[in-house]
Amino acid sequence: MSPTLLWAALAFVVSSVALAVLARRDPKRIRASEHEEAAPLSPAQRRVLASAVLLPGAALIALDEWPALLIWFGSLAVIGWGLAQAFAPRS
Repeated sequence: MSPTLLWAALAFVVSSVALAVLARRDPKRIRASEHEEAAPLSPAQRRVLASAVLLPGAALIALDEWPALLIWFGSLAVIGWGLAQAFAPRS
């Protein structure tokens, strides 16, 4: 596997974990659901997790890994849409 794909995969894993936590504990999703299974995150926690989602991208820029940055950015958009669909309340 090429170093570019390794950097992109590492950045994707770190970002997707933080993004999944954000999606799971989204206040609007929790209000719309019938079950109050989890308390929403505080604004400070949400800011920290949002920073954790974007931090791998900043690291890729600092490492001058531009192809990995583009792969990471595209895969992050895909996982974001997938999480939105997965955690959407069923009608």
